[in-house]
Amino acid sequence: TRTPRSIGTARAPSTDSNGVGASSNAQRVSFQTTRTAASAVVVGVRLSASTTGTCDDKHINITRTVDVYANLDPAVSDADLGSVVSALEDRLAASPRLGALMEQYGSKGYRVEIRGEASEMREVFRQFGGGLGLAAILVYLILVAQFRSFRIPWVVMGAVPLGLVGVVTVLGLTGTPLSVPSFMGILLMVGIVVQSSILLVDFALSRQREGVDRGQAALDAARTRLRPVLMTSLTTALALVPMAIGMGRGGEANEPLARAILGAVIGGALLTLLVVPALYTLVAPRKVPALEA
Repeated sequence: TRTPRSIGTARAPSTDSNGVGASSNAQRVSFQTTRTAASAVVVGVRLSASTTGTCDDKHINITRTVDVYANLDPAVSDADLGSVVSALEDRLAASPRLGALMEQYGSKGYRVEIRGEASEMREVFRQFGGGLGLAAILVYLILVAQFRSFRIPWVVMGAVPLGLVGVVTVLGLTGTPLSVPSFMGILLMVGIVVQSSILLVDFALSRQREGVDRGQAALDAARTRLRPVLMTSLTTALALVPMAIGMGRGGEANEPLARAILGAVIGGALLTLLVVPALYTLVAPRKVPALEA
């Protein structure tokens, strides 16, 4: 048997309505559920039909709590943890019985929270979101120093959302949920997809320095850099295929990371060749000064 994981906590105030600590009173909690096929599939958690037991007096940040434990049951549902927690929160929010209890006791300090792995996962996702923004800022600053312009790096950074489109498409087609490895792939995507964009922009700038207008320079860059961009993207994508299909023992652990990078490489390369030249025509200056010797 597996050790149950905490999925929820009922928090009680430090004293009852009479000002007396509730820990001095015997506490028993009864959980009653109706197990039907529909509810089991939606939530993905098995609950016994009726369970009654004495509550342990636990505390979190000096607040007394009552923990409810559960595990995902593979025999009921193969949904990921995030989907199960979202469905569980929706059912709790729609429960008239829980709503009535919260109206009665919520003002006294009682509340229900989803804890355990679900809360830890959401905190990690928030941290990865901040890391993604920081990575984009750092890449932009490096591009500003390289191109000596604040406008042209925006053309290169336009490849980042294009790579994100590829990531979302591949993860959706393969049925891969968002997880820590997939978010790591999204972070790596920021540095991967800008490479093709840098090739295009740098060649277009060199053409403008030769006296070509920016529209023609963008077209020349797309035509000339087509083969290098496709070759580098194709070799990277082919190298990721074995990892993306989970070959080898334990290979399924690396599938989300490889699939996220694979989507970034394919989507970023194809969309970059179409979108970046158009962005360059709109954003780039009409005249580019010659490089200093």
